[in-house]
Amino acid sequence: METVICNSAPALVFYSGDHLEGILLLEVVDGKITNFYAMRNPEKLTAMAVPRVISR
Repeated sequence: METVICNSAPALVFYSGDHLEGILLLEVVDGKITNFYAMRNPEKLTAMAVPRVISR
């Protein structure tokens, strides 16, 4: 498990060995978790497996 920022929100990324298994994205409002979204669709997870560098 690893903590990351995904779509400008805190998230947990779950691995089984080197294989990406899923993502749990947390929506936080006023310091409280208001919603969470779980993603396990392999087609959508493919985009998360590619590291990206954000420049400003």
